[in-house]
Amino acid sequence: MMRVLLALALMVSCWWLNPTLPAAAQGLPSSQFLAAVPTSPPAPTRVPRADVAQFAQAYQAIQEIRATAEADMVQAVEAVGLTVDRFNAIADSQTSDSAQAPKSSARPDDPRFSAALDRILALRQQAEMAMASAIEETGLSVDRFNQILDQANEDSDLYQRIGEQLKQP
Repeated sequence: MMRVLLALALMVSCWWLNPTLPAAAQGLPSSQFLAAVPTSPPAPTRVPRADVAQFAQAYQAIQEIRATAEADMVQAVEAVGLTVDRFNAIADSQTSDSAQAPKSSARPDDPRFSAALDRILALRQQAEMAMASAIEETGLSVDRFNQILDQANEDSDLYQRIGEQLKQP
């Protein structure tokens, strides 16, 4: 449980460093993470049952990829001799005023921080590519996945249908 919380804290801090990284700690993942959302979304239509099943399958694969990536990110931080809390404090200091900067010797210019950040960014890119592949393996395009995701965020019936599909074995 603590490791999950640390991983989520790490994901949030990375989001601050690069806003395209989601803080998908609740509900469905952010479509911004997978691809740019069209500026004028299509009018909501009933999503076919097959698309809901494909979406649910892709979503489950994405959750597994995300969990693995989070664990790998924690390992990347710990491998350079930083704790996740220290890494997050350094990352936070880059986005806040200097009065809130970390008080230890670990600073944003610390080579350990830079090494961990480089590894995290590489892991994030790998995860994004794996997620796109996982979506396409279900028969959906990333754009279609994002359309369904966006529609589910506004259509409680679709959200419920997806939830029911996710409960099926």
